[in-house]
This record gives sequence, C-alpha cells and structure tokens, in this order.
Amino acid sequence: MKKPIKKRYPSLLSFDDDFKKRMKNKAYRVGFEKEKLRLDIALLLIDLRKKKKMSQKSLAEKIGTSQSAIARIESGNGNFTVNTLGKIAATFHKNVKISFI
Repeated sequence: MKKPIKKRYPSLLSFDDDFKKRMKNKAYRVGFEKEKLRLDIALLLIDLRKKKKMSQKSLAEKIGTSQSAIARIESGNGNFTVNTLGKIAATFHKNVKISFI
C-alpha cells in the first residue's frame, strides 16, 4: 500500500494552502478578484437568460448587439460596459447594483 501523498511529498501544498499563500501577493489577489468578477457576471447572465428560455441571439437583438458579444460576456472574455449591463438588466426587468466593499 502506498504512503499518503503528504508523506510521499512533504513539501507539497494543498490547493487551499497554495491559494492562501498566493492571495497574500497583492498583484495576484487583484488579478484573481478581477477575473472572479468577470466570471460571476458571466454566470449570472447565463442563469438569467436560461431561466427566461432566451437564446444568446434573441438577447443580443433586444439590446442591440451581436450574439458573439453575448457569448464573449458569458465566457468571461467579453469586454463590456456598465451601459451594456444596464441594457441586459432592463431586458430581464432587473437592476444593476454596483458597490465598493
């Protein structure tokens, strides 16, 4: 029977330990938080759109953009404005709330 990984590789960090160590680095933390925000917005949009059984194309038509722009936002790769978020929110009868915490 093999030894547990921690005993075989004593210098190996767990994911949580590694993540905590990396988050102490300001540049890493800022980059992580920026990316997390983009992905949180993407997941919210996907969830809203699917609940309304709306395609990317039909959402795009409603807000005056392309289907590929919606796909980029939903993939976390889109570069969008607050104005675009406002149009999306209005389509779903929602408000956009932005806060600094």
